[in-house]
Amino acid sequence: MKITVTGAAGRLGRAVVKALHAAGHQVAATDQCFTRELPVGVEVLNLLDADGCYRVLAGSEMVVHLGNVPGLNWTKPQRTYADSSVVNVNVFQAALDVGVRRIIYASSIQVVNGSRTRDQRGGTIPPSVLPYLPLDGHVPANPGNLYAAGKVAAENLLAYYAKFHGLSAVSLRFPVLLAPDDAKYTLTQVQRQGLLDEGFSCLAMPDAAELVAAVAAAELPGFRIYLPAGPGTTLAPQSVEEIVAQYYPQVPRRGQSEYDNLVDISEITRETGWRPKVRLVPASPGIDRATS
Repeated sequence: MKITVTGAAGRLGRAVVKALHAAGHQVAATDQCFTRELPVGVEVLNLLDADGCYRVLAGSEMVVHLGNVPGLNWTKPQRTYADSSVVNVNVFQAALDVGVRRIIYASSIQVVNGSRTRDQRGGTIPPSVLPYLPLDGHVPANPGNLYAAGKVAAENLLAYYAKFHGLSAVSLRFPVLLAPDDAKYTLTQVQRQGLLDEGFSCLAMPDAAELVAAVAAAELPGFRIYLPAGPGTTLAPQSVEEIVAQYYPQVPRRGQSEYDNLVDISEITRETGWRPKVRLVPASPGIDRATS
């Protein structure tokens, strides 16, 4: 299958291009930055160029759209939202017009986590507004900043293209993505940020790339949202029960995650066969195997 990957020079983009190439796909890579670290050439393109989007998508059967502003603090919030919105509609509309029938989109767990943080002065923890635990792809949107609001807008666009134009679209609400070689440092930074309604979840970059490859290989009509996560939490070695008691005492429980974390990936596994392989954090106390 010919697959166009936007944002191919980014950390996740490089891993995704390599995973799709290894799976035997013909990959067309594009990014506004050039890199020689890929097994395929990179076409340099700013996705704000609507005409350029038609060019890089021509002949592809699928687009893996990773080419958004990487976070809230890269530029002004207004520009983050505005540029991401234009880029997304440029890519999605060009995909429809040139005959691409499948879209995989890199969303974010920030879509659901609101802005709940610990009070740095008093150390108090406000109540969680999460509707249930463990988290999954069906948690309603609750964006707490314009970066997250832009992701919600993109998901709404994908739902539109799926419903009214018959495209297959999957939004992947990635948690914090960690490269195995710098996971310890990144975890330290994540813990300092103190965002509380992400379920303290994380995912290894290789597993994220393999998820994209698994979704590409699966037949997934319509629009769906997946929330992936790896085993363990960013608060390890605290157990899941300790984390729930401290941070989510009033949130209803609908069961236990298959892993020692607060994210249920059973739907992803059932529909794509994907399971994370990389554990980046210690197992919670008493965890010897997956539980349900």
